[in-house]
Amino acid sequence: MCGKDRGLRGVNNLEEQVLGHSAATSSLQMLRITIEEAPLAVTLRLEGKLIGPWVKEVEQCWRNALVNLGPRTILIDLSAVSFMDTAGQALLAKMQLAGFRLAGSGSMGS
Repeated sequence: MCGKDRGLRGVNNLEEQVLGHSAATSSLQMLRITIEEAPLAVTLRLEGKLIGPWVKEVEQCWRNALVNLGPRTILIDLSAVSFMDTAGQALLAKMQLAGFRLAGSGSMGS
């Protein structure tokens, strides 16, 4: 599901399969992943909550980006992430150790 502008949107069937919530509550727990490619960098922009099943989706996206990276760096834009659970925090630590740059406002709860 990872693509140039591949958001995980409010598709009822997907929400119920992955989150097990009604459409009314699961819309609060979505994450949009946008990939922007430039000559010097690839940016993964995350918007929403980095929790549960979305953590695996982000990991898949950065691994796919790594394959096509070449000499470019990867920037993870966290400025629109409102919350992350411990799995999300662990993934970001792993990404940072891999050499990715993390950027954000620092105002999210955890």
